[in-house]
Amino acid sequence: MKNKINFIFDTETNGFANCSVLSISYIICKNDNILHKDTRYYFAKEPYNYHACKVHGLDEDTIKDKRDNCSYPLYFMDDKNWLIDILNKYNVNNIVAHNLSFDVKFLPQEIKNKIKKNIFWCLKKICQPIMQMSVVKEDTKEKVLKYISTLNSNLEIKKVIKCILMSSKTEN
Repeated sequence: MKNKINFIFDTETNGFANCSVLSISYIICKNDNILHKDTRYYFAKEPYNYHACKVHGLDEDTIKDKRDNCSYPLYFMDDKNWLIDILNKYNVNNIVAHNLSFDVKFLPQEIKNKIKKNIFWCLKKICQPIMQMSVVKEDTKEKVLKYISTLNSNLEIKKVIKCILMSSKTEN
């Protein structure tokens, strides 16, 4: 994945299937350099799932607060052109997701067709211990980077994980 543009994303949804995407967070990076990052929040079209809300904390009021002054559409499926545009703008080579089989099923078909040529990676098994940390603080950063160095994955995957961690660090 060296010198390739990576689109790393994760979704939060209103359940496991046939439900709304409530947020999509993403990082676009080349090697260890973050080119762009953002999180977009969307309302559910169906009643909010109590159990899902307990996991990610995204109920209607929270989404309303996080969307304050946002100009993008209220619902994820109405915002698909933005995602196609950003993949094109950065000429993305690789699609990376924490839980690829789950996250990709929520993408609109037009986007799935658009990104078929891209290489997909799933980070779930590689970085599960890292993703469980809600905040990567300075005192834990060294421990996390040490953990990454022990992984039996290739160097490029390690760089992508470091990119995720550096992004988490800069948002605190």
